[in-house]
Parts: sequence; structure tokens; C-alpha cells
Amino acid sequence: MGLGTAETGLHARCAACGQCLAGSFSTGRHGGKHGYYFCRVRGCRAVKFKRLNLDVKFLELLDSLRIREAFLPLLREAIRAVWRQKKSLRDDQLAQARKRVEELQAYRERILRAWISEKITKEIYDDQMGKVGTELEAAGLLEGEAVLELAEVELLLDFAGWMLTNAASVWAGASFENRLRIQRALFANGLPVSRERFGTPEPVSLFK
Repeated sequence: MGLGTAETGLHARCAACGQCLAGSFSTGRHGGKHGYYFCRVRGCRAVKFKRLNLDVKFLELLDSLRIREAFLPLLREAIRAVWRQKKSLRDDQLAQARKRVEELQAYRERILRAWISEKITKEIYDDQMGKVGTELEAAGLLEGEAVLELAEVELLLDFAGWMLTNAASVWAGASFENRLRIQRALFANGLPVSRERFGTPEPVSLFK
């Protein structure tokens, strides 16, 4: 019986050949099922772990990467600065978009009056109205884009600070889907594992 990674939320790859580890169950002498991770590449097969053992090693790795609480105020201020910059940029873009909407609406009125007074043909009218409609739609989409308010950012920062100082316990209690999300967020390049332990993964810069 196969052991899918979705059942554990742990994705690891063989440090020797770079391929993802497979999972399976074996039956013990007393009929119990035991999960294993192993390298399935012929000519390699350098890695084999009991499922529980590898999960424990991963928890130890997460705990060792715990962000220092002294750095959290610096992290919070850096994120606030990025938020202020993005909000300022969006406010400028929004002002430009609203100005362009006013110009397009005025131009649309002129096209309509020109067609009513038979100064332009129906073909020209349809062509110009189509172009104006496309531009108005694009400007309207920009107006609809939301930027998180500072109060929402602060709530997310509170959660992120708690998450980054308790990553091991959060992962242990997470659902299968969230375990995968956590691992992808912290180790975007994957987790190499040798016969003895996890290698030296490249964690997100927050832990450096």
C-alpha cells in the first residue's frame, strides 16, 4: 500500500540523487502496519526512514530554525514600510485611473453627439465606442484592486510572529494541506535528506 505525501504533509528528496522520496507501508511480524520513506531510484536507494523518525527529525529542524523574538520588531517595521510604499503607489495609480475615467467618459459623450448629428459613420462610432469601453473596463479594474488596511496588516503580523516562533508546533497540529503549505513557504527549494538526517536546506530569508 502506498504512502502518499498528502497523508503526512512532508515532501523530502534524496540528498544523493535529488529525487523525491516515496512512501509505503510494510506489515510487521505481528500484523501491524509501519510507514516508511525511501529513495526508489535504482542504483541509488541511499535513504530509508521510518515515517515517524523522519517526521520527528523535521520537527527538530523546524524548531532549530525558530526566528529570534528580538528580530520581530525589525520584521514588523520592515513590512509596515513596504505596506506604506505600496499604498502610496496604489493611491497615485488610482488618482491617475480616475482622471482617465473622466476623460474617457467625456470622449464617449462627444462620440455620441457626433454620431447623433451624423458627423461620423456608424462604423466609426462602433469602433470608437468599443475602444473607449475597453479602456474604461481596465481603469475600473484598477479601482477595484484593494490594498490591506494597516489594521489588517497588524493582525497578519501578529499571526506571522506567532507562526515564526512556533513553526514546529504549528506544523505538528496542522491539517495535511496546511502542512504542505507551511513547508512550501519555509523551504521553497525542497528538503534534502541523507541516510542520517536532513541536509542543509535553504530556508526563507526570515530565518537567516
